Amino acid sequence: ITGRVPVGTMTLTPKQVTEAEVARRVADFLDDDARTRAESKVARLGEALGTGWATDGVESTLRALQRGQVAALLVDHDAEVAGFRMSKSGRLTLTATSSNGEGDPVPVADVIDDAIEDALRQRARVAVVRGSPARRFHQLAGFLRFQVS
Repeated sequence: ITGRVPVGTMTLTPKQVTEAEVARRVADFLDDDARTRAESKVARLGEALGTGWATDGVESTLRALQRGQVAALLVDHDAEVAGFRMSKSGRLTLTATSSNGEGDPVPVADVIDDAIEDALRQRARVAVVRGSPARRFHQLAGFLRFQVS
């Protein structure tokens, strides 16, 4: 089947179910599936950090994102962090210090939101993590495509 990916099953009674009920149940099912996948990624983060294949924390993840190194981004749903985007290089950072001709720092209300947009432009996967699993990393983390020594 082209363009379709089976993710599970649910039981419905065709003569008794409405379109609205189907839509609600599918949305709930997909939310549960996304939550399970995000929690699985968080569980794998510790091992990936230990082997150098992940970052944890806003600044280190933003650096990896600037290098095009992030394959998957983990985002704490409740995180909101002010920062800066360098005017010439486009690099996101938490500090207003410019270096190496990157241009002037331009204030950004939420670097997490901008990091998500940058990750999607780079075709990285993004998992928004809610609740207690999000407390197991520091607002932003990334699984890496490649290591930099």
